[in-house]
Amino acid sequence: MTITDIPTELHFEVELFYARQQHLLDGGDIPGFTAAFTEDAVFAVRPAALLTGRQAIGEAMSGLVARFAADGITRHHWFGMRHLTHTADGALRVVYYAMVSHTAADGSVTREPSSVVVDELVRAGDGGLLVASRTITPDTVPG
Repeated sequence: MTITDIPTELHFEVELFYARQQHLLDGGDIPGFTAAFTEDAVFAVRPAALLTGRQAIGEAMSGLVARFAADGITRHHWFGMRHLTHTADGALRVVYYAMVSHTAADGSVTREPSSVVVDELVRAGDGGLLVASRTITPDTVPG
């Protein structure tokens, strides 16, 4: 296995980026969550769902958050085991595992199947990170 030479500071920046983005989503701040995507970002959940553009991502996430809230379910996203590499075009490829827990009003907890997520992060004009693409592959999807 080759360990890529990614500076510690970049690992820390990526950690903070994901923590902020997921707290925004889990807190229902969809405009804040989608602001972390490029205007033309691609968001895919294999095998079928494909969203293109910040607006489409925001609309889909708003609907999802509203449905869970209407059912009295609190969701939390857990990301871990991030592996960072640079791409040939200068972007940052981040591969990680994701788990989503659902807590019902009665206190019962369920979770979605764990997933492998592949993100491509790019620098915004202000130097911050943005998601240019996100592909989520649940463990239930073959190969």
